[in-house]
Amino acid sequence: MAARQGVLAAIIAFTVIAAPAEATIRKGSTTDARSDIRNGGSSGHDIVQVAANSDDTGGGAVSIELAATPAANGYPVGILGTKASDGSCSDPGVVFLGNVGGRTVSYAATGGTAKTGVMRVEGNVVTLASTEAPDPDLARGFDCAIAGISANLSMSAYYDETGFIPLAAEAPPAATPAPTPAAPAPTPAPTTATTPPVPVPKEAKLNVTLSGTPSTIKRNRTMKLKLKVANAGSKKSSKITVSVAKARGLSVSKVKTLTALDPAKSRTVTLKVKLSRQAKTSTTMKVTVKAGKLKQSSSVLLKIGKAKKLAPKPTTPQAKKSPIVGTYWWRTVTQIDYAWDNRALYFVDGAAVYSGFPTGGLPATCTTPPQNPGDEFDTREGCLPYTFDEQSGAVTIGDKAGTFADGKLTIDGEAYIPLQIPEAGARFAFNEHRHFSFSGMCGMIFGCTTTQQYLSMAADGQFIWTRQSLTTAGDPGVGPWTAVGSYPPDQHGTYAVLAGGKIQLSYADGTVKVETFAVDTNRTTRQPDPLGEGVLIGEDNFYPSEP
Repeated sequence: MAARQGVLAAIIAFTVIAAPAEATIRKGSTTDARSDIRNGGSSGHDIVQVAANSDDTGGGAVSIELAATPAANGYPVGILGTKASDGSCSDPGVVFLGNVGGRTVSYAATGGTAKTGVMRVEGNVVTLASTEAPDPDLARGFDCAIAGISANLSMSAYYDETGFIPLAAEAPPAATPAPTPAAPAPTPAPTTATTPPVPVPKEAKLNVTLSGTPSTIKRNRTMKLKLKVANAGSKKSSKITVSVAKARGLSVSKVKTLTALDPAKSRTVTLKVKLSRQAKTSTTMKVTVKAGKLKQSSSVLLKIGKAKKLAPKPTTPQAKKSPIVGTYWWRTVTQIDYAWDNRALYFVDGAAVYSGFPTGGLPATCTTPPQNPGDEFDTREGCLPYTFDEQSGAVTIGDKAGTFADGKLTIDGEAYIPLQIPEAGARFAFNEHRHFSFSGMCGMIFGCTTTQQYLSMAADGQFIWTRQSLTTAGDPGVGPWTAVGSYPPDQHGTYAVLAGGKIQLSYADGTVKVETFAVDTNRTTRQPDPLGEGVLIGEDNFYPSEP
């Protein structure tokens, strides 16, 4: 155990080397049981030890040692917080969220905005840290920590996590005696390392689920269940065989050997199931799937008869939601020396509106103070108070007044265009939506700088985002769409629309970015129109190219 603590201590040390001598540094560590993973996790998600530190000048880090090389589909989470009266580790605090596959990490303190941090992967150890410069958001004297490996970016499910980790201040160092001058040592001859880098093994991983159990089951009646087999690993699997454990009176149709599955691919087959008169009232049906040395099982309970209906739980009447809450709006101001001056308002709740374009998705709560308080009211990049009278439609934001009625928003005499927040998993199909911009005085002696961006999105989840005009073959809605391979890996990849006005862009070079995302609407019908009007990523609007 001492050896492992030494490894973590050495790795986490890089975050505190630059701390001033007078800084108070709090450290702590804990071990975690092996093989306690869940949600289909692997040893690359299994936490075995954690070390964390916090210094009161604005730095912090969490190091997580895993049972194996960190899995690419894991999202390491580190929380530095404050011990509450009930013994929990809570606010004020800071949350670090990493992406092993993309080697990226972001962090946000309570009431602060998301920032980019530092990630280091050393063998089986992942370290999440703030930037080297002191950060005032982290200068809060955190005295506890928690760590985990999330299964997704929303942190709604975990493969493994630790409990409360206390952080204690280090004892002040003893006075160092003045050094005695010594003769200079001879300069050693340079050495060359010959140890090759340790390759990260690629492996297939099976996930198996059974679904479709009917609410009423009768003897000698065929029912159809769905068996879904997925490869959640990073390597193509072997051929797949399916077998069903024997049970009295249970008969299941035979499944032919399935072809190998590529990474991130799945296949669903239908199983015809029947329970004869010899079957027990309750029968467990267990299906086992094998691919080479890989083996995974899933079970369902088949109970003859009609499933009992659960009495509905009493519901608490919900307060009526204001029609303006959750709406997202934008407008463009034309400047003589700047092409796009986009502005936005997002009404987060009944009292706060976000001014400008939030980063990394739309906020669920609004506590961020304006970053640019002297700018126009809709470009301040932060939260402002507002009032809305639903009966009269009157809206006030600071000293600006306007109206919201019949699906139209006007503030200070300026009309805003509604934006649609797409549902998670939405897909789009369009070619060469563009965003052209310039800065300076084009056509005059001063000159100007111009930029051109092109965005294409396909229904199969691929995208291209480039600064050159696309040369495509096929249609992103009706394949084949063969433009992707013609572009560098940092200009194309796959996209996933997430809840909360987010889109995750996974580039072919391994980079993963999460941006704020919305669909523009038709100016007449006020309906979402990604083909005719376009989409917004961050504050950039991409619109159809001219014929």
